Amino acid sequence: MRPVQLALSSLLILISSIPRIAVAQFCADNNPCPSNQAPSIQVWVSQGSVNQQGVGLTIYASDDGTLSMGSWKLWYKGLPVGSWIGSTGLVDDPGSLHTSVSATGIFTLTAGTGYLTSEICDTAGPQVCSADSVLVTYTPPPPPPAIATPILSLAQPSDYRLLDDCATCASGTTAYSTPAFFANGAPHSTTLRYSSELGKPSGYAEVDVKVTSSNIPSRIRIRLRKTPNGSDWVPLMNGATAAYVSGDTASVRMAVQFAADSMSTGMYRREIVVTAFYGSEFAPTDSTTAVLPGVRFFIQNENRSRYGRGWRVSGDERIHRQGDGNLVLTDGDGHLEFFQLGSCTGTPEICSYVAPTGDFSTLTRMVKSGSDTVWVRTTRDGTTTEWGSTGLLRSRTDRWGNRFAIERMTSDTLDVSRIYRTKLETVVGGVTVTKYTTFTYNGSTGRLTGITLPDSRQVTFTQSSGAFGGLLSITDP
Repeated sequence: MRPVQLALSSLLILISSIPRIAVAQFCADNNPCPSNQAPSIQVWVSQGSVNQQGVGLTIYASDDGTLSMGSWKLWYKGLPVGSWIGSTGLVDDPGSLHTSVSATGIFTLTAGTGYLTSEICDTAGPQVCSADSVLVTYTPPPPPPAIATPILSLAQPSDYRLLDDCATCASGTTAYSTPAFFANGAPHSTTLRYSSELGKPSGYAEVDVKVTSSNIPSRIRIRLRKTPNGSDWVPLMNGATAAYVSGDTASVRMAVQFAADSMSTGMYRREIVVTAFYGSEFAPTDSTTAVLPGVRFFIQNENRSRYGRGWRVSGDERIHRQGDGNLVLTDGDGHLEFFQLGSCTGTPEICSYVAPTGDFSTLTRMVKSGSDTVWVRTTRDGTTTEWGSTGLLRSRTDRWGNRFAIERMTSDTLDVSRIYRTKLETVVGGVTVTKYTTFTYNGSTGRLTGITLPDSRQVTFTQSSGAFGGLLSITDP
């Protein structure tokens, strides 16, 4: 037992000989911090002068010790509004030690100028408090007028149109694909696509209408006219030249649609005219009118298609050059895109175009050789597409060298845009395989009667008679 007691005594002597170390905070220049410093608090607003009643407010506080959360107060124009602190996104430090806290949110102002003041104290004895203020001025907007001119905004893209793939589209669609043939181990087929919007085309636009008046309009009218400030009102699908909705001061979405059976594929500009009526619904005492000028309407008319009314060959993209040099591109799948003419330079002339919103391709018009003028489009994945001077698709080549080409009925007196045959060149392992798909037509009407696949299988088509003949039946081989 004695050896143990000696060891314990030695340990006690050793511990008692270690000097005591005083623990203290050190501030600038390694000087000890003063004890019980006042809390730090700052008040910010997003703007000092605002014309909106809600302003972004942030309050941040910290202390060398612990903050007294119960002492945190807020005043606006001298009145207590501390409940705002508890209703915001309150952030405490990790572990909720209350050494640093913040509150951020929207504070509702009243008209005029006033201080936002916040105060917080620590928990030390004696308790020390700090406060901070910010001056805020709120100028309310003037009251709305008794009547007001409608505010109009187009509720759809102005540089492309989806004929079928949209929430408000009411068109019927279907498609047919030939039996597949194989090229270098991959299946391929020809697809024909139908849309009732192609067989009975129409122009369509949606407009958001906002009336900011104190009086509610009795009703709102929308009309469409061809020429600026003219009286050539366009007949709508309802059989009249105007459509009405009940008046409202909330945002109202209105639409116009008109028949375009006699219009060729392309882009047309029209004016949308909206009028808000006040007073009796059918005997108004006042009205205001707003105009949305130069609205683009995109039309694709296939009511005389040789493949059947409303039918197109999928992927047979076509460029329609407008009178002002701009282009409308149809892809055969219900999409129309507007390419605005950019600039033309050099000799021979090279023209560039501005792609529609969300399209990152480049489109250029150039002289390929001699008098052969072409359009060439390059997409981000490296695919290049070429059209001839009439806008008919010639070929499409991907970055691996696979090429799809179309040969037309060039000597055709009925319709030179008809496809004679398609040529598919696929490359695998340096080997190019060529496959032809041939189209046949009725000699007198020029309408599609058959498609012959590369393996000689035939698909037959039956169409009704007349200029607007429709596709009646398709028979697989």
